[in-house]
Amino acid sequence: MTPRRTARTAAEIHRNPVRAVALLSVLALALRLWGLGARAMHFDEARVGYWTLRYLETGDHVYRPIVHGPFLELATAPLLDALGPTGFAVRLLPALLGAALPLAALAFRGALDDAEVVALAGFLALNPLLLFFSRFFRADVPLAAFAFGAFALAHRAHRTGSRRDLLAAGVLLGLALTTKENVVVYLLCVAGAAAVGLAVRWWSDGGDGVRDAVGRLRPLVPAAVPALLVAVLVAWFFYVPRGHSPGLDDLATRPVAVLAAGTVSAWETFAGSLWAGTHDQPYLPFLGHLLGSVAIGGAALYGCALLGLAGELRRAFSRPVDVANSCPSVRPLVVATAAWGLVALAGYPVAADIKAPWLAVHALVPLAVPAAVGAVALVRRGRRWWTEGDRLAAASLACVVLLVVGQAGFVALATSYTEPTPRVNLLAQGAQPGDDLDPLAAAIGASADRGGVLYYGERFWLPNESVDDAPPGPDANWLGYWIRRLPLPWYTERVGAETSYARTPEDVPDDPPPVVVAAPDEAGEVAPLLDGYGRRSYDLALFGNPVVVFTDPTLYDLESSDAKRDGS
Repeated sequence: MTPRRTARTAAEIHRNPVRAVALLSVLALALRLWGLGARAMHFDEARVGYWTLRYLETGDHVYRPIVHGPFLELATAPLLDALGPTGFAVRLLPALLGAALPLAALAFRGALDDAEVVALAGFLALNPLLLFFSRFFRADVPLAAFAFGAFALAHRAHRTGSRRDLLAAGVLLGLALTTKENVVVYLLCVAGAAAVGLAVRWWSDGGDGVRDAVGRLRPLVPAAVPALLVAVLVAWFFYVPRGHSPGLDDLATRPVAVLAAGTVSAWETFAGSLWAGTHDQPYLPFLGHLLGSVAIGGAALYGCALLGLAGELRRAFSRPVDVANSCPSVRPLVVATAAWGLVALAGYPVAADIKAPWLAVHALVPLAVPAAVGAVALVRRGRRWWTEGDRLAAASLACVVLLVVGQAGFVALATSYTEPTPRVNLLAQGAQPGDDLDPLAAAIGASADRGGVLYYGERFWLPNESVDDAPPGPDANWLGYWIRRLPLPWYTERVGAETSYARTPEDVPDDPPPVVVAAPDEAGEVAPLLDGYGRRSYDLALFGNPVVVFTDPTLYDLESSDAKRDGS
């Protein structure tokens, strides 16, 4: 390509934000697909992946809040069936939705200028924290993509009067309802953001602004009820049981019961679950952890969001004293989304049950709007300094920008593309295995047709090996023990390896399976029964949770593996 053609292409992209946003989305997709299956499965990925495989095998599915919403299981099962049960396939859907998230920026054309639209898409595509959790089999990025997409389309519908956009927003709202229980928090935040937006209109334009905002709703009234019905129908389709009665198969014979099973019964299940209330956790440590996650994975976005909000507020309070009602126009969208994101940062630690960096996703996505405004204002300020001859100030600002961009690139590389996961990876959460599990996964795969895996000792107790075929109800007495096996159930289930359990040496069969897993303090009890077996230890979490794995050396070459020896 010639220099002239390159310059012309860059100019076309600058003049065409749609093309620029599309290219950013393609870049986001490439970043999310690269090495997608390399990282060992996190506990949460493994348990939802395991039950997705069980659903694929049995066709039975009932909403269980312990797995969050049904979307990931039901929508990922066909991918696993088509592509095989790999880490790449199980993470593919969050990656695709994370890559599609930048496209939501296009719905704000007219409310933001073209440069701000592109900057918004850039933040959603390239932010390290959003990148990391787009490569993670959890419902947080799908929820953020659907909910923010619904908000963006509803905002455009309000601005343009498009009923089609409102109906599309209803579809995305219905999908958001199927992902994760904190969609309720999204609904509250959006309602609060709308109230903030009206307050900003009143401050900026007085009663005329509020009347204009309310008046814009009138063309959308005929589409409001259909949009809500579409949302409920989409949610019902995912929540209605499969393989149970009343369920989807009974729709023709028991329509009322089936409709209730996917709506009223699902709501009652959620209302009685762990996620329906707050948790008795110390607020400040949880807030500090969440802010630390933002500082590591979203420093540039958060800093620019504060700049964008400050710029809008400065315009709001710069009313000239000699000209009545001549306050510079303040954009309600920018202030409202900033309030949404900041309230989410302050509020999520109240409802959190663990210190979870993925909660930052739900604050950073709305904050990307004021961040785009702040970033563009910063670039324009630097350009103005340069053209006005203040080269030192412009160069200093450029250095700061380069440092921030470099920090974001380093964090993205260190958190998303380094395997095994570094112990200092603050985005990984403690249930991410700290060791390379590929050798262990290879041994489990080789054991599938030779007896599978034996769990030994009290730590791994289950009443029987089929009790975990489906997610448990609220009264299950085995879940805590089964969680101690994670993420290994994913690796056994994907290759069809049988699992068994022995509590004491007397329970170990005379011909043990080729892979035996034990806790370090119980490994000495079973070791004498495994003559000739290799012995290795693996950390199944970032900090601790070690297991000792005894492996029949005929399965694979222990000496050539990269697993960690335990010193025996």
